[in-house]
Amino acid sequence: YTRNSIASSAVDKTIGKTWETLPALWESEKPSDTADELAIANRFRERNIWQALMNADRRGMVGAYSGAIMIVRDGLALEQPVGKLSSIDDLVAIIPAWELQLQVSQWDVDPRSDTYAEPLMYQFTEFEIDKAQGKPQAFTLIHPSRVLIWSEDGTVNGRSDLEPGFNDLIDLEKIKGAGGEGFW
Repeated sequence: YTRNSIASSAVDKTIGKTWETLPALWESEKPSDTADELAIANRFRERNIWQALMNADRRGMVGAYSGAIMIVRDGLALEQPVGKLSSIDDLVAIIPAWELQLQVSQWDVDPRSDTYAEPLMYQFTEFEIDKAQGKPQAFTLIHPSRVLIWSEDGTVNGRSDLEPGFNDLIDLEKIKGAGGEGFW
């Protein structure tokens, strides 16, 4: 995605069209600008929630999946399930994460469990802001209730949207690199 301008353009154009108009949440089939609808719209605009979800969508197209980590004001640690929320104001932020940043650290391996073969915990590796030290910071664990997985099937077992055309793009890069005369 970052090294191939054709792949980058394909993803960016698709995302641009998909998110051309930001979504809205309505209480009924027709928007009526109720107090709750306005509160949600204002909170999402203040916290750039739709933009964060758009970035998660972009990352999901590039990798097999991406994550949208919900930071909520519930007084609990990230490794605990989301607690009781009193209003939309409890949604503090959404952090979009690349596939390599958000890895499953623990799977449910109990075949009798309702969540068998699903992630029990994720590890989020945050890129270091201070490049001089060069060490990533990691939240050791994040509970799945705080993570929205962005993929074709909603699991970490997805497939990159770029994968099917990758070989053709490599051939196209060879043609582009050789120039017209080299291609001829």
